[in-house]
Amino acid sequence: ACGSLVFEGDMYNNSTNFKDTILNALGCDSVIRHVNIVIYPNVAREVVVDTFGCGSVVFEGATYTSSTTLNKLFLSEHGCDSVNRTVNISVENFELSLSMSPENPYKGEMVTISTNANVDDYTILSWSPPSMFKDQYAYEQFIKIITDGAVKVVAQSENGCVDSAIINYNVQPLSYGVFIPNAFSPNNDGVNDVFVPKLYMQRAYNINVLRIYDRFGKAVYNSSGNQVSWNGNYLNGNAAELGTYHYFIEVAFIDDEKRQFKGDVTLIR
Repeated sequence: ACGSLVFEGDMYNNSTNFKDTILNALGCDSVIRHVNIVIYPNVAREVVVDTFGCGSVVFEGATYTSSTTLNKLFLSEHGCDSVNRTVNISVENFELSLSMSPENPYKGEMVTISTNANVDDYTILSWSPPSMFKDQYAYEQFIKIITDGAVKVVAQSENGCVDSAIINYNVQPLSYGVFIPNAFSPNNDGVNDVFVPKLYMQRAYNINVLRIYDRFGKAVYNSSGNQVSWNGNYLNGNAAELGTYHYFIEVAFIDDEKRQFKGDVTLIR
């Protein structure tokens, strides 16, 4: 037996042997019986197996694509507990990704290309095309985009798994057009409350000057920047009078092209 044995009401934990005499119905000796009791060990030895793979692990003919733990009890040739095996299967599905900001760059615009991964620790191995990137091991690049293209990055996780990511991009042509309203009504009704030039492009330019003159040629407003607008107030903060004003706008584009716009706008309250 394995571990212990009960024989004719008695418990045996160790191997032993004995003999006794079996009597017949009349009480005379009939059979001399020899009893050999063998007790085999029944305590399983603990064995732990650790295995790792990138993407998948093949163990004993089965493929595992995610981490798992397997337990199996092995028996001896006598059917007793022998080995209790625990297999820790670790699978890392390392995934690298790329992002570009802004996503749809204009010709000549500077963009940021950033790497990201589903693990905390990873190392950049290369950027392609290499001629565009002097630092081949940077996690982020800041470059000027001129033509359509693609960027590929190869990285390795801390556990040695390798993955690559590709981002394709298209370059938008520059547009120098601008829409300038000829009237506005700063009455805080949420409709045409400010005078603001609206360029056809979302970015890639800077408004160097937005200047407003009254009918006598006196400047009543002056500002610069891509978020400029005139709310209908004088420089001292007082509300401007109704009437027609003159504007002068200068816009600088990323290709060093400059455009100037002049005209009239009517302030209505």
